[in-house]
Amino acid sequence: MRRSRDGKRTSLFARPLTGGDLVSFNFYRLRSGESSSRPCEMRAEKVIAFVLGYVPDPPKT
Repeated sequence: MRRSRDGKRTSLFARPLTGGDLVSFNFYRLRSGESSSRPCEMRAEKVIAFVLGYVPDPPKT
């Protein structure tokens, strides 16, 4: 994940540990207070499924 210097855009690029497919999108924070997500060269449904199914790894101790 990468955030722009002004904090208005967050970019995510993810690839499964098993290789193969990937997910990439930009998330924008608009002046109106709303937000917008833009997939990068893929269907929006694929990005939505990834985000809704994401489970972070537990912290390492």
